[in-house]
Amino acid sequence: MSDLSPETLPGHAFISYVREDKDRVDRLQDILESAGIRVWRDIDDLWPGQDWKIEIRNAITSGSLAFIACFSEHTQARQTSYQNEELLLAVDQVRLRPPGAAWLIPVRFADCAPPEFDLGAGRTLGSLQRVDLFGSSWERGTARLVAAVLKILGTPISAHTVLPAGAVSAVARLKETLLDNGRQIETEQLIADASNSVRKQLQDEAIFPVESPRLTNDVNGIKYLVDQAQAYAAAVEPVVQLLVPGCTWGRAEHEVIWTRTLREVANADKRTSGKTALINLSRLPALILMYAAGIAALHRENFGSFRAVTSDPVCRAIDGVRPLVDWVHPWLVFENNETTANVLAMQVGGKVMPDSDIEKLLKGRIPKRHTPVSDYLHDCLRDHFSDLMVDDAEYTDTFDQFEILIGLVAADAYIQGKAAGQRLHGPYLGAFTWRDRYSNPSMEQKLRTLIETQGQDWPPLQFGLFGGSSKRASEAAELLVSSAEPVRQRRW
Repeated sequence: MSDLSPETLPGHAFISYVREDKDRVDRLQDILESAGIRVWRDIDDLWPGQDWKIEIRNAITSGSLAFIACFSEHTQARQTSYQNEELLLAVDQVRLRPPGAAWLIPVRFADCAPPEFDLGAGRTLGSLQRVDLFGSSWERGTARLVAAVLKILGTPISAHTVLPAGAVSAVARLKETLLDNGRQIETEQLIADASNSVRKQLQDEAIFPVESPRLTNDVNGIKYLVDQAQAYAAAVEPVVQLLVPGCTWGRAEHEVIWTRTLREVANADKRTSGKTALINLSRLPALILMYAAGIAALHRENFGSFRAVTSDPVCRAIDGVRPLVDWVHPWLVFENNETTANVLAMQVGGKVMPDSDIEKLLKGRIPKRHTPVSDYLHDCLRDHFSDLMVDDAEYTDTFDQFEILIGLVAADAYIQGKAAGQRLHGPYLGAFTWRDRYSNPSMEQKLRTLIETQGQDWPPLQFGLFGGSSKRASEAAELLVSSAEPVRQRRW
């Protein structure tokens, strides 16, 4: 059982649906309650003699931590339903909440369009991030729904939170197949199903537009970009859940799967016209995947998997094929949107930054973080490693080592690209530049010395990183050190 219990959690999840979907909702209720989430439904919580309208209104407006609106082919077939009255009450509640505050979650039991209720501020019910519970998406969808409701509660999934078997079976099956030589096809299909589902979401222009009237040059525009970034993170979550154990325990024959997965997610959305901020933000899912998979591989010194998710993937761009490590460079994802990255980092874990503080950030009245993208990725990925690295200090050290090594890979890509006449962006300079500010020598200087000392015996070279060349690795290390040093000098 979960360490959470319905008796100890505040509020409840209100499920709105039409009668024809009762059996589906019964199944959904079982899953939510097994994860420790209290559910409010009319068949369970209305007693004889009660005024159902008053009781439902009270359940929605006073005690509901989440409103789950279920839609299906039956919803579309109905001209009138009591569900519409529930949705109108929910819309009023959404309008009372600050934009971006998660509360109303659309769920689809079939491939159908939710009704276009106006939520205000340019939003509609159809524009909200939805959860699909039909076809092969049921297991992944229920996992995302449980995680979303727990996040609204301020209780993110941890190593101690046990999800229902159906919600975690994809991860459990992957762990079974990884170590079985005869189940490679099953492993590939498992990853491919998750990847294809994520790609389909990323290509949905209703969820991830590249033009929007909400993208304004003020606090509301920043909040909209933060909402979109969080939606991207939620969309890619099923693949993150698989790649972390995959790159931790995967063998050489699995490396091509990791490379293909990163490549396919990165190339899912190839729109080139629209608002620059939204187009650049579409790189975030691949960046999250590369960090999650790379940290997992590095923690086990699985350098074959590390190469497969950092050095091997490429991306199709307007100017030709580029290394993925350059295409998802953190500077590009939030180009000219430093405030957005700062707000995103400050809101990890369900925190909500007041509009007044966002305004102060925009005007420079609140100090900005040195590495907001790195800070965000560090915090939002922490729970994925809670069973591998129980100690926070170990996780942070592994994260910093990853950013130094990925910086080295990016530096090598820059050098090789320059030799080929391609202009790339150079090494990443993440949180290690300030966390390690008092060390002498610095972390990257220590790595440079290690490469020089071990030469061809340096383990990453044995797995094909830097083309297996110690000369290339040394040149990349020189560029990384020379790039990080002035950054530290400016800040400290």
